Formats: sequence, structure tokens, C-alpha cells
Amino acid sequence: MLASLCLGAKPGLAAESLHRATRSGLHLYLGDKLSITEPAPGGLLAGGGEVRIEGVHAGDIVAAGGDLTATGVDTGRIILAGGHIVLSGAAHNGVIAGG
Repeated sequence: MLASLCLGAKPGLAAESLHRATRSGLHLYLGDKLSITEPAPGGLLAGGGEVRIEGVHAGDIVAAGGDLTATGVDTGRIILAGGHIVLSGAAHNGVIAGG
């Protein structure tokens, strides 16, 4: 719902609306090249061509893309799907990955 709400808005407004809507909840990232270092206690959902998640503390992490790198993460559960996957860190509730 958040993604469809933001797609029709102007770029600056979409980013601002998305940030406000997800401040304490799920953090949503979509784009070609993503570098994510911000904590996401409510969880993190990311999709893109190249997704780098570094040193993030998050409820759960779900990511899909061509190249996925999640290093130094501390999270509940990690679900990754992509072409090439690199993963290191602590996943307290398990890992599901396919690449």
C-alpha cells in the first residue's frame, strides 16, 4: 500500500511521505543501487538491482535483487532472494536465502 501511494506523488513528496509513514514501522527501500545503514526496529523491506545492508539492527530483513550484501546485521529473521548473496551477522530467528 505504501509503495502504490508513493508512486503517484512527486519524487520529493513521495520520499517525505514514505519516511513519515515508516518512521516507527516497516522501512521500505526500492531502487537500482541501495546502501542501507539506518536502523529499522520495525523491520526492513528492500528491492533493487544492487542492495547493500551494512551494520543494520532491524526487526526482520526481507530483500530481493541482483546483488545482495547484508554484513554486520543484527536482526530477527533474514529472507533474501537474488542473483548473488553475501551475508554475515546475527540472525536470531533464522535465515532463508536463495541465489
